[in-house]
Amino acid sequence: MFSGFEVILANRLWITAVCLSLAVSIGPVDVQAQLTSSASALGSQGNMILAGLELALPMFVEAFDTRLSRYLEVVGQRSISRTFSENDLYSVLLNKVQSEYPGAIREPTIKIRPDGFSGEIRLSFGGVNARLKGRIWLSPASGRLHITLHELEIDDAVVPRDLLRVMERDVNQMIDSQRLTLKVVEFWMREGVVWISVEVRR
Repeated sequence: MFSGFEVILANRLWITAVCLSLAVSIGPVDVQAQLTSSASALGSQGNMILAGLELALPMFVEAFDTRLSRYLEVVGQRSISRTFSENDLYSVLLNKVQSEYPGAIREPTIKIRPDGFSGEIRLSFGGVNARLKGRIWLSPASGRLHITLHELEIDDAVVPRDLLRVMERDVNQMIDSQRLTLKVVEFWMREGVVWISVEVRR
């Protein structure tokens, strides 16, 4: 049996091959050059990082759910509205990844902006050592937080937009399959802070 990581990695390699084949078969010439350059620059290390990222992003959503569920259980309530600061993200979300993959994340920088989360981290796992930089957006979808990938760079190689769309689909499908305790009622971001309102699923 293949692990979840191996399946996702195989999928990433297939998508990159498709990007390369498209780059030589469609125009105009500047689009061909851009697709070829971006897909080639990712290489095997880039695809390993994308596979790891697809597993990590649903963990972030699960970490929100777990943290708030435990609080509601303690206070005996069924709904809550609260804010998360950038420091909260470090302590809750990054610790979740570190517990699953010790030492995988180093030198993290995360900023909360009205247009999404922006950040930069250095990843080190499975022989991979690379800088990851990007911007993502979270928004409620059927009571769950779905992810939109706006920008992503791996060691200055820009991940093609078509590949980001495929990653979004896969990540959000994983989020939809999670057995989450809470339903997201409202969610928004401001400078330096996230506000979320949730209630226990019936």
